[in-house]
Amino acid sequence: MYNPIRFRSTSIPRDYAKRRQYGFSVYDAGELLVKLQALDKLLHSSPVDLHSSLSFDSTIRPPSTQISQHAVEANSLARELFDLMTKRKVRRPDGIPAAYEQAYKAVLAGRFYVNESKIIDFAKGRECTCSEALHALPRIDELLGTTFGARFNAAYNDVKPFPFLDLPAELRLKVYEYCLPRASHLSLLDQPSAQYKAPKVYLSILRVCHQIYSEVRKYFYEHHILFMKVTKRGGFEPINHHCLDRAYEKVAVMSPHTRVFFKNLEIQVDYLLCCCPSSKAYREVANVQEPFRAMLELLPSLETVLISFPNNRSEPSASPHADRKNAVEWLIHNVPESKELLWDFSHWKDERSENMVAQRMEGRGGVKMGNSVLKACQV
Repeated sequence: MYNPIRFRSTSIPRDYAKRRQYGFSVYDAGELLVKLQALDKLLHSSPVDLHSSLSFDSTIRPPSTQISQHAVEANSLARELFDLMTKRKVRRPDGIPAAYEQAYKAVLAGRFYVNESKIIDFAKGRECTCSEALHALPRIDELLGTTFGARFNAAYNDVKPFPFLDLPAELRLKVYEYCLPRASHLSLLDQPSAQYKAPKVYLSILRVCHQIYSEVRKYFYEHHILFMKVTKRGGFEPINHHCLDRAYEKVAVMSPHTRVFFKNLEIQVDYLLCCCPSSKAYREVANVQEPFRAMLELLPSLETVLISFPNNRSEPSASPHADRKNAVEWLIHNVPESKELLWDFSHWKDERSENMVAQRMEGRGGVKMGNSVLKACQV
């Protein structure tokens, strides 16, 4: 069924589908033939140690290719090259010389090449990547008698991978710190403030090897605080049980090898300014009678639980302090004494309530202060 409302990237023209009428032709194959032969001749006539400093622009990006339509049609190699590119379905064959230059100069410098997905001309689509060009080179060399593949392989064999795992653990952790998101928390339910937008998480580094996977996972989760909200919405319950159910489900679906790394949990006592889902998000998770207690039991390394309050400009409840007082009392009663209970009253300026907390906390060593992740989200 056709959906007239479609979200699109603002960088893509609205008439992209109509403008993208590029097709690789025999004439394009003739131009590619001329460029490849000229590039092979340039590399063959120059010492290998000078290849990294050669300018390929005049060869693969000439102002105008000196080739006529008649010459292309009369050149059997151009036709064969066209058939080869069409049969192998090479994306953007006209970009093979530029992609080869990027890959070849990278390995000459002792580095591995990097594939880049980029679009310069919307009418022609995505550019040819290094891997796509190198994959087509053996058949091109066989057809044209060039030596691009052998020349690249000779340089590639001299590239040595960086001994990353030989670095001290402290330096590897610095690399992980640079690669991983800067957010200080992982949210189980909602964010600390409506204005905060969580950064995108790119965890491709986890795919490198088992050792890096283990180190990154441990570093990533140990340095993040689990964050959740509890709310009061009508009725006589001090806590909206839907919030507890959804938070428990999020923890329950985590791998046990992941849950063991979390040491800190923050619970923000809020009003239901954004809708809390009442339906199950993970149907494979069985219902439990006490979701909050069950969630804490799933976090064996948990050491601290911090209670904080949002920076709300307006209070929707007619008795906001009474609602918060009930929720706070419930949390004090239900957080096990084996967990250190911390407080951040930065956004709850109520002397009577703070005195109530101090009285309830006398049996747990008094009120200990902590810092909410909300402060980091407002930077």
